[in-house]
Amino acid sequence: MRKIRSLICLMAVCLLSCFVFPFMGIRALAYVTLEAEIPVTCLEIPDGMTHTYTIIIGSENEISPMPKSDTLEITENGTGKFEIDIDEPGTFVYKVYEKEGNEPDIKYDKNIYSVTVFVEDVSDSTLKYTVVAKSGGKDEKPDKIEFENDY
Repeated sequence: MRKIRSLICLMAVCLLSCFVFPFMGIRALAYVTLEAEIPVTCLEIPDGMTHTYTIIIGSENEISPMPKSDTLEITENGTGKFEIDIDEPGTFVYKVYEKEGNEPDIKYDKNIYSVTVFVEDVSDSTLKYTVVAKSGGKDEKPDKIEFENDY
């Protein structure tokens, strides 16, 4: 008899929980995916020839989502951008640098940028981002991520 009463009580609690918990406002957050952009500029080399910069991006921590492409090919005096799909708030850190080529007369830019993408929740399911770059351990923040090779 005691076992039957315990079983009935347990069933009643389970049944009541099916009606109570859905109305307690517990819901999973789903953000609209945001495409963050990290723009890069490559300057002209004053030698009269056309050169192509190879710019690489890498994640500095394992939580950072990877960009659609980790390499940009930018002709001098041009711009490009790394595009990253982000679907949650957070702080994501990347390293951006130029891959040295094999042209013997070119002095390749050695700058390594530490780029932080700050993503915050601004409303129900909307995200907003800010990009901040620092170059080579310097305290001042550059206006843009820029590479300049020399001849």
